Amino acid sequence: MLERRRIIGTVGYMGGVMSIPEPFAWSWGQMLAYTQLQCADGDFIQPDRASLSLHDHARTELISRMRGDWIVMLDTDTAFEPDLVTRLVGTANRYALDVVTGVYCFKSPPHSPVIYMYNKETEMQEPIVKWDHSGDVFPVDSAGAGCLFIRRGVIEKILSELKEQPFARVASSGEDMGFFRRLKKIGVQAWCARKVEIVHLSYRHLRASNDFDGRVFEENGVLGHEYTVEALSKEVAAYG
Repeated sequence: MLERRRIIGTVGYMGGVMSIPEPFAWSWGQMLAYTQLQCADGDFIQPDRASLSLHDHARTELISRMRGDWIVMLDTDTAFEPDLVTRLVGTANRYALDVVTGVYCFKSPPHSPVIYMYNKETEMQEPIVKWDHSGDVFPVDSAGAGCLFIRRGVIEKILSELKEQPFARVASSGEDMGFFRRLKKIGVQAWCARKVEIVHLSYRHLRASNDFDGRVFEENGVLGHEYTVEALSKEVAAYG
């Protein structure tokens, strides 16, 4: 006789690519193992991945298959601690919140956090660069969706009241901004868990002519070979 099992929530990532960064793959595996260990006996989480990389369609695919009472969405260009999901879900449950984002920054300078408040004077979403550290959470008007907790009831309310897909794009806005606009329409406040922070992975294109500084060798007494025209001519001659 099979033991009865209950899926309490879904954790999904944006797939649809041939390969994903190794730091994310390691974080994902460690997180799944840790999160399952924290579940009560008979409770499980449902891991999932989108089969395509186009963000609005990928997020729609994830929520169409979500099981349990909530979903956590993660982007594959991130890295995080094993307890990420338990902390995110725990914060949402502790304060009875429906939508909670973690904190991560933009890849490009000045690397501001991907969390926003709407400025009525400028009529723009402006990045939140400072916040009160006395509490665990603070309200936001919008955020990126790379580390996002959403309760099933929010998804169902958008579908039933607005007759729209939660992550459908609005004009030129991204799918994440479209989701937070819909939250406003249905009267749901989003929150940021300031202590839940993840790494936004980036990489640099390095060129020796632009990025290598030989003075570091000289200043630290590190041996390094230096070619001069005279020395190169002698070596060429030695080889005949």
